[in-house]
Amino acid sequence: MPSQVAEILLVDSLPDSIRLVQEAFTEFEETRFRRGWAQAMRMLLAADGTEAGELLNAQRFEAILLNIAGADGEPLSLFHSLRASSPDTPIVLLAPLADEPLALSLLRQGAQDYLLLEELDCWPLMCAIRTAVERHKVLRARQSLALHDELTQLYNDRGFRHLVHREARLAARHGLHLALAVMVPPAPEGDDLADLAMAEQWRASFEPTDLTARIGQRHFAAASLLATHDEALALERRLSVRFPALALKLLSPVLCATEFEQHLNEMLHAHRRLEVSVPPCDNMTFESSAGRHL
Repeated sequence: MPSQVAEILLVDSLPDSIRLVQEAFTEFEETRFRRGWAQAMRMLLAADGTEAGELLNAQRFEAILLNIAGADGEPLSLFHSLRASSPDTPIVLLAPLADEPLALSLLRQGAQDYLLLEELDCWPLMCAIRTAVERHKVLRARQSLALHDELTQLYNDRGFRHLVHREARLAARHGLHLALAVMVPPAPEGDDLADLAMAEQWRASFEPTDLTARIGQRHFAAASLLATHDEALALERRLSVRFPALALKLLSPVLCATEFEQHLNEMLHAHRRLEVSVPPCDNMTFESSAGRHL
């Protein structure tokens, strides 16, 4: 059963635009029953990203209103910070006419809608919030069934797990080595632009037939079928050139699917326990399932 009050977070530091939004919420409460809206909406204010992050960690919000003109600091980084703090909460942008190109750009990066401040009124705002919430639910449901990461188009966690099991069975059947790599680049958490750049480097570091994936923010994985020890060494050299100071571990050979599954679960779940970047290492290591170095 939905809550009787939908909490909406406004991230803004400009008194004039805050007043406009407050007036819209007041008008909504006075007239919502005439429009058949049973659920009330209550606005909470955050003046900057730090305050918004604290509120998002403390409670659930139906939607976020972000005034990109009133963002304390860089609006692009604030937008991505809010998305990282609460990926299940849709973001509706408020923008002056002069910032409309930026608003359109942020729509392509995951915002659900935008409204011009010069045209802000009660019911367009409330309809935008309601539509954003419903659209976001549909998108999240679709993403839960997808095999590819929406941002980078690499395989996502679900797709990587699904396909790498097949690779493990092939390795076991044909006596091949299977190299598994998991990497945590030292990029700011929630920085989609950094993840995009890293995804391109990660993809280019492997063969087209290899599996490359983004298994979470700032976490990448790959799996490669290798016929010989020399191929494993060549892969190590190629990766060390592109990622000389990143923590990265590859397992090879893996001779049975059950054994590989144990390694896969350990490595894929490890990233969820990390609160900070993995300490960088100068050299990547290849280990066999028995712990021997190649």
